Amino acid sequence: MPYTFTRGKATLHSLNRALSAYADRQTLPNIEFVFSTDDFFTPSTGNPGPIWSYSKHATDNNTWLMPDFGYWSWPEVSIGSYKEIRSHIAALESTLEFKSKKKQLAWRGSVSTNPTIRGALLDATRGKSWASIREINWSDPADLQANALPMEEYCRYMFLAHAEGRSFSGRGKYLLNCNSVVISHELTWLEAHHGALIAEGPDANYVRVSRDWSDLERKVEHLIDNPGVAERVASNAARTFRDRYLTPAAESCYWRYLITEYGRASGFEPVLEETKKGKRVRRGVLFDTWVLGS
Repeated sequence: MPYTFTRGKATLHSLNRALSAYADRQTLPNIEFVFSTDDFFTPSTGNPGPIWSYSKHATDNNTWLMPDFGYWSWPEVSIGSYKEIRSHIAALESTLEFKSKKKQLAWRGSVSTNPTIRGALLDATRGKSWASIREINWSDPADLQANALPMEEYCRYMFLAHAEGRSFSGRGKYLLNCNSVVISHELTWLEAHHGALIAEGPDANYVRVSRDWSDLERKVEHLIDNPGVAERVASNAARTFRDRYLTPAAESCYWRYLITEYGRASGFEPVLEETKKGKRVRRGVLFDTWVLGS
C-alpha cells in the first residue's frame, strides 16, 4: 500500500525505540504479529487471526490497538516529528493564558473522508460567531495557504473540535497536547489512548456532544459563559494527556505492555532460526539493517 508505506516505517521506528530504550528487553516475550497501516482493518470472511491496528470498534475482539504512526512523524500532511510538534506547542502555550485564547471552536479538514460527521459539523457551525470551522481541499495549494493551520496554532483557540474521518482522526492526539477544551462527538472508533478520556464529573478532560452535533451550540455557549469550567476541563486534559499518556515515554511503555500481553495471549513460541543449506540462520532481517535498504 504505497500511500501508507511511511506509516509502516514510522510505526516500526517507534516500536524499535521502545525496545532499544528498555534495559530489561530480554524479559519480553518473543512474538510474531501482523499490523495494518491503513486507517482501520476490515476482517475478511471466516475467523481471521489477530491484527494490530491504529483503531478499531469495541466489538473487534481480534484487533489489538497500537499507537498510530503520528507518534513518530506524519509527512503526508506536513506534520513533522511528534517530539518537534510537542516542542512547538509547549513554546506557544508558554506565552498564552487560557483566558486569553480565542473563544472559538477551531477545526480544519477534509469533509470527504466522513461527509456525515464532518458535513454535520459544518452545518452546525455555519454563521456562528463562536466557530472557526473551515473545509480544506488538500489538493489545492491556494486553499491550503488560505485555510490550513500549523498544528501548534490550534492551541490559540479555547475550543477544539475532534471529528472522526474514515475511522479515527490522527489529529486527536495533537489537539490533546494543547491546553484547550477538546469537543468531540460520540466516538465509534477507539484509539490506544481513549481509555483515559473522561466526559463527565470533576475529572472530565473533554466535552462529548451528540454524534450529529445537535447540542454543540448549547455546550459551547455554556463553556463560554462558565470560563472556570472550561479551564478545569482543559487543565485536566493537559495533565492527563500532554503530561502523561501522550508523552513519548508513555508511548514506549504502551508498546512494551502490548508486546507482553500479546505474548501472553498468543500461546506459542515463534521459531527464530531455520536451517538453510545445512546451517542454522536467523529468520527475517534485523530492523537496523532493513531500514537502511527500504
